This record gives sequence, C-alpha cells and structure tokens, in this order.
Amino acid sequence: AWDECAADSIADSLTVYVRDNPPLAVESDSVMVCSGDSARLTIRLDGGIRPLYFEWWDGQTDTSRSFLPSETTWYRFRVNDLCGNNYRDSAIVVVPPPVNASFNWIENPALPLGIRISNFSQNASDFYWDFGDGDTSSLAQPDHGYSRPGLYTVGLWAYDEFGCVDSTQRQVEVKQEFDLFIPTTFTPNADGVNDHFIIHGGGFTNYNIRIFNRWGGQVYSSNDFTEYWDGTFQGEQVPAGIYYYAINLKLEDERVHTERGSIHIYR
Repeated sequence: AWDECAADSIADSLTVYVRDNPPLAVESDSVMVCSGDSARLTIRLDGGIRPLYFEWWDGQTDTSRSFLPSETTWYRFRVNDLCGNNYRDSAIVVVPPPVNASFNWIENPALPLGIRISNFSQNASDFYWDFGDGDTSSLAQPDHGYSRPGLYTVGLWAYDEFGCVDSTQRQVEVKQEFDLFIPTTFTPNADGVNDHFIIHGGGFTNYNIRIFNRWGGQVYSSNDFTEYWDGTFQGEQVPAGIYYYAINLKLEDERVHTERGSIHIYR
C-alpha cells in the first residue's frame, strides 16, 4: 500500500482458509417386491456442504418414500449441496413376473374315490395343496384319494423362487361308484354247483331286489344283500326258464340307482 506523503510502502498478507469438507455421498436401496405389494425406497445422504437439497423426478422431496409399481421400475432422483455439487442417480424396485395359481381336476379311475389334478400355475416353482379332508401335498401334479364321497374344497398355494405367492381353490365333488356282479344263469338242482342266485358288489347302503316270472308275477324279493334266491316260490321249485329282476340301490353319496335284467334258470 502507498500513502501520499512518502514513498515508503507497507506490505501485508491475507490467508484464506478452505474447509476440508467430505465429498457428497449418496446411497440408495434396491428393493424387490411381489406383484401388487408396495416398496419403500430410502436414500441416505452423507458429506457435501450443507444444507443439501434432494428431489425425486416428480418433485417430491422426502428421502424415504413408498411406491406401488406394477413392473420393475427405476426411480430417478438428484441431490445438490450448497456449493453446487450435483449428484444424479436412480433407485430400482424389482417386480418379478406375477405368480398365477390355477388347476383343474378329473376323476381318477385307477384310484377309489380318487382325483387327478392338472396344475396350470404360471411363474411358480413350489406348491402346497390342501385337499379339504385333512391331507396335504407339495407335489406339482398330485393324485389324491378320499375316504368317502362328498363335496370338498381343494386349495392351491403357488410360490415362486422369491417367496411370492398366489392361491386359488375349487370345489371337488367325489361320487361313489358302486360294484355289482349279477349272474345271468344258475342251476338250482341241489348238485352243490351254482345252486343259488347270488349277487356280489359294494358301494351302496340300501338294497332291494324283486324277481318276476314272464307273466309279471313276483316270485322273490329281499332287502338283505347277504341273502340269495334258491329258485323257489312259496316253498316250491319254479319252472326252468327266463325270469326278470329289478334291483334298487341307495349309494353312499345318497344317489339312487336301478338295475334291471334277466336271469335264466336251468334244471
């Protein structure tokens, strides 16, 4: 510096101190959610010259926020500090393909009171079945046999590798099929061979049989499945020839079935 009265000069110095601030650091989450679920993203800020300014792509300024994406989505944001340092990045929410639980069923002729299931589920790798009778399975395509006929609710839970799940259920009606073996001939001649008209079978609770001659006269009737006809009527042997029967059954699922046919007596 110089004054007006002398040529002497004065010199001095000025020291400027610059703070050693840590650089702006931003840490963002990457989140995976199942289809239909919400995801919370949290952006963590560190360093920089305060105050910091944070903003999502849509103008929202909360660093922790929930989203409901329908598919995998990147969410953009930016951060500025007081010195104009600018940071731009994105946070991702991963949404795997949605699990779809679906199945159908048919009767299984190889399994008494059984069903065979076709699993049509999509984007699933693990399964849990509830057959509605206390039994369960983790097979992809299970068969199942019930202990008695009836209407059951079968439930399916399908999971993907991330644990996402979808479920569905269907009504399954299991009907009792019956067995009935009716001879076409017998020879009531007391020789010890094929002397009786005996019916074999199962799958029903009530039974009634009536046998008629060719003129429609009833020659035999019974409600006892263990009984048999010996070819007599009122203690007398009936003539050889063709006779006609009508059998009424009440099945275990409450259905009623009638069986008609003929029997030939040889003597």
